Amino acid sequence: MTTAKPFERTMQYAHQHGIVRPRDIEAIGIPREYPLRLYRKGKLSRTGRGIYTLPGAAVTERHS
Repeated sequence: MTTAKPFERTMQYAHQHGIVRPRDIEAIGIPREYPLRLYRKGKLSRTGRGIYTLPGAAVTERHS
């Protein structure tokens, strides 16, 4: 397991997968509130209920 902080690990996940959902983050051992915290700091955009992306990312109908 990596020693990166949860914020860093969540952002790495966002860069790799394009979208972040709290249940996906929780599945890799990060508390599920981190996407919301990053959204409040302006690091992620909220595109729907429980769906977060990187700011400026193109969102399609396949993001669910």
